Amino acid sequence: ANHYNVQDERVMAKLREYSFLLYDDGTSIMEHVQDVAPNEAALCEYPCTNLSYKPNTRRRFCWTNATSKQCTDWIDGVQKVDMECSVQSTEVKTFGEGTYAGPPVFVPCKEG
Repeated sequence: ANHYNVQDERVMAKLREYSFLLYDDGTSIMEHVQDVAPNEAALCEYPCTNLSYKPNTRRRFCWTNATSKQCTDWIDGVQKVDMECSVQSTEVKTFGEGTYAGPPVFVPCKEG
């Protein structure tokens, strides 16, 4: 299926954070669920975090590919969201008319 050729209204996500307790025996329980920045974060697709930064700890920020307008057929920007304070950290950043955003990618800084 071509996910860019949407015939009906596009389904967009709101940010929700889940916390789980993971046990050595492979079991887990859900500990906490919360909506993140429910009135501020733009409609978005999948958020991402910088996996190389403190991989075993909760991250404060996530980045999403997001819509700059409430009603749009295209994901046209990127937004940084503060998961700890539950607020948008930045407005949706767009890159000019006719450009569209995929998920943010983190590139490590060259040491030395």
